[in-house]
Amino acid sequence: FGEEIEWSENLKYYFHLPYMAKVKLIKNGKKIATDINDKGWFKISEKGRYRLEITRFNFGWIIQTTFM
Repeated sequence: FGEEIEWSENLKYYFHLPYMAKVKLIKNGKKIATDINDKGWFKISEKGRYRLEITRFNFGWIIQTTFM
């Protein structure tokens, strides 16, 4: 807790899961990107409050705490 990530133009958010899942990138409460995979990344194009929501079989699996 309390860690900060310094924003830069090439910032990416990588994820690696044990199973295929639907991964949504949420920025400031709104979905901005979706992927269905077990690993990948999302480009973070600007400052904001981000989190991941990951579902399997249409059920919530992992809901990440917001990071900035």
